[in-house]
Amino acid sequence: MNSYFQLNNETISIEELFESIPVAVALLDREGRHLVINHALAAISGLSYSDLVGRKVAEQSIESAENIKRDFAYYDAGMAVPDHEVIVGNKIFLVSVKPIRDKSGYAFAEIAALTDITANKEVERQLAAANEQLNYIASHDSLTGYYGRK
Repeated sequence: MNSYFQLNNETISIEELFESIPVAVALLDREGRHLVINHALAAISGLSYSDLVGRKVAEQSIESAENIKRDFAYYDAGMAVPDHEVIVGNKIFLVSVKPIRDKSGYAFAEIAALTDITANKEVERQLAAANEQLNYIASHDSLTGYYGRK
């Protein structure tokens, strides 16, 4: 893509900007084609950076391609897209998207950020299991194991 802008008298490319973002990021057109990505996103996909740029998301994930269609339907209706989760391999990611609009307000692209929340989800699972155990202990007699005797 090779778009540049000036920041503090330094010329920075859009690709350099994307690489500096601490989560996986992609700029996608309405067809779900990767216009600009960072290496963190390429690592998630298992493809090289150069193989992924220009490729449609549908080639890797039908579910994600459907999500992109849904996103643009929301944008066209003037609605925001809620954050959602996707599973890629053995990792869980929180996906946040925002439209890129032209001067008339038409959403011609979107930017997507994927944050790895796998560790958070494991802690949630452990807390739910601990709460279940505590509820059992609180509601059952410790000597007999019967419900409701204290």
